[in-house]
Amino acid sequence: MVERSPLQRARERLGLTQEEVADELHRIGLEGGHGELGVDANAVSRHERGVIAMPRAPYPALYAELYRVSVETLWPAARIEEMERRRFLRAMAATGMAAMLPPGSDMTTEAITAVTGGFRRLEAGTPATELRGPVGAHLRFIAGRLERGGAQLAAAASEAAGFAAWLAFDQADDQNAARHYRRAIGYAERSGSDVLAAYMLGSMSVWAAEVGNGRQALDLIGRVRSRLPAVVPPTVRAWTAAVQATAHASVGDADAALAALKQVEQAAASAHEPLWPWLFPFDPAKHAAYLGACAARLRLPRTAVPALHDALAGLGPAPTKTRALVLADLAASHRAMGDHEQAVSLTDEARTIGKACGSTRVARRLQAAA
Repeated sequence: MVERSPLQRARERLGLTQEEVADELHRIGLEGGHGELGVDANAVSRHERGVIAMPRAPYPALYAELYRVSVETLWPAARIEEMERRRFLRAMAATGMAAMLPPGSDMTTEAITAVTGGFRRLEAGTPATELRGPVGAHLRFIAGRLERGGAQLAAAASEAAGFAAWLAFDQADDQNAARHYRRAIGYAERSGSDVLAAYMLGSMSVWAAEVGNGRQALDLIGRVRSRLPAVVPPTVRAWTAAVQATAHASVGDADAALAALKQVEQAAASAHEPLWPWLFPFDPAKHAAYLGACAARLRLPRTAVPALHDALAGLGPAPTKTRALVLADLAASHRAMGDHEQAVSLTDEARTIGKACGSTRVARRLQAAA
């Protein structure tokens, strides 16, 4: 049996269903002045399964109040030391996804999806070269079972292929990035999920925009919008508009890019948990990062610089690939304003992080901005 998480054990101790927990979180949130919260039974399930390592505020405090325990009890401090992480990745590359499953757990679609989610959470600070082998083994494991699986397994394969594409993107391996994105889209269509297909099409659009295929990026975002219903949750609306802005910026259409970014700002202001397959919330810091990146590409440094500083503040000090990309855009914008000393300092910091994370994408962004 899979070990229950502290959140699940706390809920079961009170005899509550996930739907009842969602209702109680709504009630406590409203009483605490947090307004209408975007949480339902599915979000509670994701929190319990650790799909999101730790939900954003105010959810941890609300859970702690509901279960009458401390936040630390529900989310024990856990730190994977560098040697342990490397040993784990080597084991995963050698043995496949079984290395990531708790003892006695079944090879269920839920378990497979949890493995992909675990890889995605590792990606921010882990060199793609360390992840590509294990993720490739994971993807082969799923693909070998597709004929015996149904729609859910096809969706799991799509998520894994999309992540493999992202890793290839980070390594500037554009041929394999395109190949994996096409596989991810095909698996999503096989699963019957228009939402998942839209997510993979949009992810491929971001890649196309960054590698200079602006027209392809615009075509892909058009296909995204054809897949999604007219009314979608705020996370989906913000992400879709951000991808659209990126595509327009890649072809130099400032008016269209800035109009799309205004839609991002409005949607990101709504406090909602991400829905599958979006793993992380689309918050104002993400809006700032997209605004800054698009403005930097459009050579609008006076718009880019404050947005990118907001993005850095939201990211925090952790030396992640995302932080390095924001620093690269900020360096380019300072250089465009004639502040070469600051540009050099930011470039050095971005390059240091990029090298530590083994990210060719960061190096390519710095080269393009030079």
